[in-house]
Amino acid sequence: MVPESGWGGSSAAVSGRKIVLVVEDDVLLRLAISETLREAGYFVLEAATSESAMVLLASYDVALLFTDIKLDGVLDGTALARVARRHRPDVIVIATSGMEEPTGLDPDVTFVPKPYQPEMIVDLMNDRLN
Repeated sequence: MVPESGWGGSSAAVSGRKIVLVVEDDVLLRLAISETLREAGYFVLEAATSESAMVLLASYDVALLFTDIKLDGVLDGTALARVARRHRPDVIVIATSGMEEPTGLDPDVTFVPKPYQPEMIVDLMNDRLN
């Protein structure tokens, strides 16, 4: 559920760092990539479901969405990316999955197959955000 205030809320708490939202239902993978991104200087938000991701997207000025394709919740990662882009066309999306590359991703969504090296994700994010 999206808060009444709409999409793209406050980013005042992040001290000029880019906000990245990691959406991954596997807690160990989510913690590992989130920690690596924090060490790289990003302000990282975490969500295990598409519903909690939508609340965070509505509440923060997220620059990049890093989402698993297969998620618990109402939406999968492909649909989550579309909803995020509908409300925030400038959000960069990187999608990942342990399955083969999904069909239906928008052409400018970067797909990264699992398993991936966290440092490679940092390099990719640095490239896409700069």
